[in-house]
Amino acid sequence: MDLNNDQYLDASEFELAMRTQSDVEQYFSQAVPTAEIFWAALPRNKGATLFEVMTNLSSPDIETICRAMKEEMQCILSDCIERLRDNREVTSAADYSTSSKFTVCELDAGKVQDYHKGLSG
Repeated sequence: MDLNNDQYLDASEFELAMRTQSDVEQYFSQAVPTAEIFWAALPRNKGATLFEVMTNLSSPDIETICRAMKEEMQCILSDCIERLRDNREVTSAADYSTSSKFTVCELDAGKVQDYHKGLSG
């Protein structure tokens, strides 16, 4: 986050770092469509505009919307958490090391003549 590479984190760089979402926050922001769940839970009044629907919501309507959202959110969050757990297991099972990223293995593919033989059959 040291944007100017001065080996120090100044106030603006720190503020930017604090506003930046972690990987998990980014995952949930993209995986959980909160706004869409809200809009789907709104009651539909034929011929009414969205503004009219929103301004005419009563306390019981809001409770109904919240119950509907809760059920949908529980399903989505359970699924997201399960995928995170699966991902963690796959990641921890893989043999990662910092040096393996740059390790180059030697490939023995023969000579150019062998390649041409392979093409000609």
